[in-house]
Amino acid sequence: MVLGFILYETVDLLWNFGGMTYRGSKFVYNWYYDILTPDDIEINELKKLNNRIAHLEKLIQNNHITALDDHEKIS
Repeated sequence: MVLGFILYETVDLLWNFGGMTYRGSKFVYNWYYDILTPDDIEINELKKLNNRIAHLEKLIQNNHITALDDHEKIS
């Protein structure tokens, strides 16, 4: 009974410590070689979309966009 508990805790400790070592090594590797994480890629895409939306809103406010069907200015 006690031996099973000790073995279980040892395996659990090794598993968790190995996982932390792997994730820490992966983080250091990505940081050193400047590899973007999926979160960084998504943040950059959202910034691009926000810039595009701001540019389109500015064009609409300045009436630079014309309607496609009757070529009148949008107001």
